[in-house]
Amino acid sequence: MGADDHPPGEYLHVTDFMSGHSTEDNCKHFLVVLNYNLPKFTPSVWSRDGGANRLFDDLPGHFPNESADAVRKRFVPDVIVGDLDSLRPDVRAFYAARGSVVIDKASDQDTTDLHKCIAFLEDKLDSEPRSSLCQSKILIVGGLGGRVDHEFGNYNVLHIFASLPLVLLGDSAFVQLLPRGTNRIIPVGLLSRPHYQFSISYVSHHGLPLLAPSSLLPEFEFAFNA
Repeated sequence: MGADDHPPGEYLHVTDFMSGHSTEDNCKHFLVVLNYNLPKFTPSVWSRDGGANRLFDDLPGHFPNESADAVRKRFVPDVIVGDLDSLRPDVRAFYAARGSVVIDKASDQDTTDLHKCIAFLEDKLDSEPRSSLCQSKILIVGGLGGRVDHEFGNYNVLHIFASLPLVLLGDSAFVQLLPRGTNRIIPVGLLSRPHYQFSISYVSHHGLPLLAPSSLLPEFEFAFNA
């Protein structure tokens, strides 16, 4: 379903994933780790095959007071999906020994690894009972930045799977495809780390159409206070 296939209506978006805690007890978010620099808040929102390498190599750096081995054992992906060409043997063995399911999609050379991951999650979401009010999201860590062709490919995945609640996360921004209609965004959350903090409270109307009704502006008030 494409973005234009959504029937116009009213949609509510809650950014509780920015706080690391869902506002709904029955909801859970799904985390996809891409093969790019991990944002500072990755442990708070806690994969692709290359993403497993990133998780293994980079995540211990977010916990300087703990041993690398202890951090790696605590953050174990449920599934590693992709063509596995970039997954190192030592990383694969480490996670497989701790219960990670490794799914080889090398036979499919027509789609990106992110596309393969989202297709896998689409099947998983279809098989799980969910409340109609549940706002589970698929959070794609490392989805912004890096090579421009990769980033454009990630935007394309948002459109291909427009019916899914996908969010691309970068170090200082996130991107979500909004359906046609009225979209109300409720900013929730504060992310904080030593020397790094932002809260969501206010934004100007810069960038909105010049003739946008003033009544719309309060619905889009948020900002980052660094």
